[in-house]
Amino acid sequence: MLKNVSTASCLTYLGAIMCLLLLSACNSQQPAANSHQIYSFHGPSSYSAQPHAGDLLQLDWKPKSEATSGEAAPDSILLTVQLVGPFASLEDLQAGIAQSKTAHDTFVKSKIVASAAPILTDTWSNSPRSSLLAVPGKLQPGYYDLYYATTLTSKGKIITKRTDAPLHM
Repeated sequence: MLKNVSTASCLTYLGAIMCLLLLSACNSQQPAANSHQIYSFHGPSSYSAQPHAGDLLQLDWKPKSEATSGEAAPDSILLTVQLVGPFASLEDLQAGIAQSKTAHDTFVKSKIVASAAPILTDTWSNSPRSSLLAVPGKLQPGYYDLYYATTLTSKGKIITKRTDAPLHM
């Protein structure tokens, strides 16, 4: 009888091991990939509504929470600000903006009167940024475009989102 108890105990033990192996196989999960919060930048969120010659404009860029990503590295984002002009009339300014949009978001270099230092950030950054644009002390009177853009470089593609703010100085 001792022999039967040992065999029964052995079978129970073996059965328990088999159940544990089966359960562990059913519950095994792949390790979770590192996921990161993705941010885009919108801005500038504020600036003086009517800048004047000689002003120093601070243009604030705020990150906005988007989706999450399991990518191994963030995508780069370039934040740019330019003051373009002068244009003789609001209609000329609007025509210049339209022409620049068909020319891959570029203005004739002679029309760019001031640029803020470009800011390079990425889609994992949740830190606000600020651009400083020094408005030249001597500006011809006329209409100007305060042009600001975010340029995302992702998987070989370049995506630019721009905003144009017409100003009269």
